[in-house]
Amino acid sequence: MLAVWLGAQSSVAETVGADRRDSGHHGPYRRLLAEHLDRVDLAGVTTQGDVAVRLTDVYVDLRMRPEGGGGPEIAFVGTSHDPGAPKPFMSTLRKRRHSPVLVVGEPGAGKTTALRRAALHTRRVPIYLELRHHTARLCADAPPALPELAADAGWLGGQIPAEWFARRLNRGGCVVLLDGLDEIPSEAERRKVVGWIREQFSRYPKNACVVTSRPGGLKGSPLAGAETWQLRRLTDEQISGFVYSWCRAVEVRRARHSYGWIRDETAAEAGVLLSRLRANPALYALARNPLVLTLIARINRHCGLFPSTRAQLYADACDLMLHRLGGGAFYEDAATKTRGAQRFEVVRRLAHHLMDTRRTTITVDDARSLLADVLTGVRPRRIPEAVLFEAVDAGLLNEVGDGVLAFSHLSMQEFLAARELHWRANDADVAAKTGDPWWRDAILLWSTEADATRVVEACLRTGHVTGLSLAYDLAEHSLELASDVRLRLKRLLAEATESLPQSRLLGGVKSAREMRETIRLPGGARLAARPVSASLYSSFLDSEFPSRDSRPSAAHPEGPAVGMWASDAQHLVEWLNGLPRDDGANFRLPTESELSDPGLRLDASVAHSPMWVSSEPHPKLFGVNGHGDPYALGDGWWGRQLAADRRRGALSLYLVSQALGASARDLTRDLSGELNLNRDRAYLLPRELDSDTDLRAARVFLRPRDLSPGAADTANPAATEHVRRVVSTVFRLCDFPTEYRRANTPASGADTTFAFTAGLSDAEKRLMASAYTLLWFSRRRYRGKHGYGQAIEEFDAYVAAEVFPDSHDRAKTVTPEGLLESLSRAQRMVDAAPRGNVLFDLGRDLMSSCTEVLNSSLVHSRASGEQQLVSARASLTAVAAVARGAGMPVTETRRLVSQLSTVVAGLSILEARASGAITPREVILLVQQ
Repeated sequence: MLAVWLGAQSSVAETVGADRRDSGHHGPYRRLLAEHLDRVDLAGVTTQGDVAVRLTDVYVDLRMRPEGGGGPEIAFVGTSHDPGAPKPFMSTLRKRRHSPVLVVGEPGAGKTTALRRAALHTRRVPIYLELRHHTARLCADAPPALPELAADAGWLGGQIPAEWFARRLNRGGCVVLLDGLDEIPSEAERRKVVGWIREQFSRYPKNACVVTSRPGGLKGSPLAGAETWQLRRLTDEQISGFVYSWCRAVEVRRARHSYGWIRDETAAEAGVLLSRLRANPALYALARNPLVLTLIARINRHCGLFPSTRAQLYADACDLMLHRLGGGAFYEDAATKTRGAQRFEVVRRLAHHLMDTRRTTITVDDARSLLADVLTGVRPRRIPEAVLFEAVDAGLLNEVGDGVLAFSHLSMQEFLAARELHWRANDADVAAKTGDPWWRDAILLWSTEADATRVVEACLRTGHVTGLSLAYDLAEHSLELASDVRLRLKRLLAEATESLPQSRLLGGVKSAREMRETIRLPGGARLAARPVSASLYSSFLDSEFPSRDSRPSAAHPEGPAVGMWASDAQHLVEWLNGLPRDDGANFRLPTESELSDPGLRLDASVAHSPMWVSSEPHPKLFGVNGHGDPYALGDGWWGRQLAADRRRGALSLYLVSQALGASARDLTRDLSGELNLNRDRAYLLPRELDSDTDLRAARVFLRPRDLSPGAADTANPAATEHVRRVVSTVFRLCDFPTEYRRANTPASGADTTFAFTAGLSDAEKRLMASAYTLLWFSRRRYRGKHGYGQAIEEFDAYVAAEVFPDSHDRAKTVTPEGLLESLSRAQRMVDAAPRGNVLFDLGRDLMSSCTEVLNSSLVHSRASGEQQLVSARASLTAVAAVARGAGMPVTETRRLVSQLSTVVAGLSILEARASGAITPREVILLVQQ
């Protein structure tokens, strides 16, 4: 027992001693970690001098989403009562996970910065390793264990032993942060490192593990079983927060105090920078990348200017990295004796060589051989490799492997290659590269300081989409271009409307140009920063519907096209995918989840416009909340529409009353006054009708009959021909001469009905005649005498209150595709209804005629005239009025009336859009796969 007790005491003593040793190392380790990591790093460029900015001063917590982006955007890292709310990156460290977490992000997305900030702020013991610095040891036959690797970090200076890391890892509660899996250059080496990560995670399962990589770093060496998360772009709030924090941190550290006047001054500085950013959508889109945003902030701070173009941004960045931080273009580095201008020549030649060889990396040995004449000319006795590593220290180059260099961004490589092209002044060399998409951006950057005439001529000679697209882009961006070449480009666009092959070719060129400014979406697709222009949409119409008389609305040909239907949006995408293209890309409409991404900032021309998004069976509008739906009617729409239609149809109703003779004498009297008719001339009309014996027989038969729903006469087959005679008479009288109007009187509401009726086609006249005849007979029969004006009031009240119930007067949203679908369903229901009702059988024929007219005209947003819409609306209203006597079940009747109400509302919406009462604002954004 004594031996057991002594053993237990010994074990306790060892544990206490270990705890004391652990606590003794914890404080120094945290201090060393903070010294190493708490600085803003721009791909190797740390903020320098008396305005050094700490990472904790300016960091904004990044957000992640599950990789793929195909499903609903829920279940972000972390937990919350709101499952749809995105969670910050730090929350991934607060939950124990049974597999490593793989964080994927594009260059500059903030992967390294996020890990550094996590190491500084996590409550666990952080172990931070940059994998590229340990590639050789990890790929050896006997790689070291994690504790030994952590203890050997150069910034620790051997002060923290491996045993301390081993004890903490065994105990659990550490977070292992492994940065830059993609920076291991060889795929075989990456596979070995991935195997080492799996082995260490299995050995120390009580700890969290986070690995970062670019998407390309996972090819051939995936971290199987890892939870994969993708870094999201900065949101508007994060951009604003960073800019304000940056300006305040820089000024506070420069002045060494944080008085209130400094905060006010820096807030104003940040506001100016943000307003400049928002005024330039292309740069604002770039600023959603944390690295680029930090670079813009530094340029604004050091240079006092804001870059207005992408080329200017890159030029200012190079100037900042190679010249200003050293003291100016003539500053001579103490170690290498090189000046800023000479360093610029080195990176310029290196970039051109990489572009020429279609590579992004180069070994130090190859670079030394390539640049021997430049480096030797500078200082023959100095170490040439040191000049290259000056660019690494400046952040222009990255050491991506042992002795392997690459530019921090491909865009910077393209910019410097463009400067080398400009320095060589060889237009023929540039022209030879116009057919190569690899050189496209570099050539555009070259043109900002060059005469692009010869290069544009070379592009025009290619005759393919890539070359022609580049020609128009060069005309827009180049410093100089001959006037005759500009005229040739304009003439080419004009000739494209006369030739279908040429039109398709230019359509491909326009679509390629409209995708110049894009926003990268999760999963790699790119969203156009601006909506489809009126110019491209007109090319689509010229190619697919050359006879169409309607065109998109836009203040300028390059402004956004608005007013297209869902079917138009889908047809446009299909047309674009059938155009000749050199890149093989496909287009589609964005999804609702893509446009809902809080990290997405759209151009001002589209941010407050409804946008067509992919949906089944038709595209649908996104973004209408709070901005007005361009396919919606407000409450009370039916009452307003009925009053307007009755004014336009008053003459048709008057002719019905004349055709019916004495049985509608009160209605004739009321409408004569409303239409301001000349009584002496108007009474000539009944005399002319008295000579029609068939009509006289119809009057005699119909006068005592009640054809309203439920009445006995509705099943009398003899009534059908007599009602048809009335319709034929009204149709014949629609050319009612204008001299029947009273002369020498001020203009009145009668002008509306005469002008409207004069514009009716024969088909529309027949629709109006049938509609108002059926509406008159479908009302309940009034047996007494009407006072003056009561007959028309009774008719209006019947149509307003009884045809469509009150519930159909509420707000409605109907797209043209929804209108046509409801029309088709209503037609099928009418066809299936039982026969034998006089008015409904006539209504069935009227429905068929109306459907035929609408189906032939309401396609691809063809402009429909006022007469066509009003006559169709009157016809469908009449069908709804006689549906109550169709003999259908009550539920079927309600369904039919509901479908007809939807169609009537849809026709009202189309009329309001055509007249300007509703402003069409819907636009199309394209996504390129």
